[in-house]
Amino acid sequence: ANLLIIPLSTVIMYGAILLLIFSPFEILTKYFAFGLQLVIRSMNEAAKLMSKIPGTVFSNWHISFIELMLIYLMIIFVSLFLFSKSRRLLWLSLICLFIFVCSTLINYYNQMSRKELIVYHIKNESCAAIFYGHKIVQLGKPNKDVATHEIESESRVFQKKTFCSGEIISINDFKIAVVETLYYFTEKPIVDAVLLRKNPKINVARLGKCFPGATLIADGSNSFSKCIRWKKTADSLHLKFWNTYEQGAFRLKK
Repeated sequence: ANLLIIPLSTVIMYGAILLLIFSPFEILTKYFAFGLQLVIRSMNEAAKLMSKIPGTVFSNWHISFIELMLIYLMIIFVSLFLFSKSRRLLWLSLICLFIFVCSTLINYYNQMSRKELIVYHIKNESCAAIFYGHKIVQLGKPNKDVATHEIESESRVFQKKTFCSGEIISINDFKIAVVETLYYFTEKPIVDAVLLRKNPKINVARLGKCFPGATLIADGSNSFSKCIRWKKTADSLHLKFWNTYEQGAFRLKK
């Protein structure tokens, strides 16, 4: 791409300087600016065409600060080796490369083995995400933290799903019951969490019996006062309860 981009960008750079010089002359400026605009459009179109060729663009490639420093050290050691021909420098560059590869493999393995449910706190909204391997399922309103995880997950599969009251969302090893209205489940399903949304009229004690062992989660779509009241009742009944107003995002790993 640089074989086209660099010459055209050079023309644009000098053309912009000439445009400033000729700016007092209205007629010259008009035609000169038109020509410069054509060159800029040509450069942008050339970049777009190049980006559509398979294998020409790296996307969703995330490296940590330590990995970035290792890359810099490799470049420095190899550059010094080319001047001094010292084998020690070559070995140092290979050690940096080895550590970099190991770090990348560890990060990849951690991503592949990751199984996590996160319920975020957003005022007046509900947002959750389920991560398993390099796959992400976003529930409810989009959240910038989900986007960050999406970028950090290479070869990801990103899906979106909405909440429905009375629904039991089953994704991978996670099961979440959604309660946002006065709703009673006829059976006692085994779920990991019960998401309370939009100030539902519930009986905490009855809800605890309906979902034995599950964590009751009150997110930011509920009023603060109700969340406090629910938590006091749940604590008195020794039920697992999570209030995102006070405790922040809820996380469950498997």
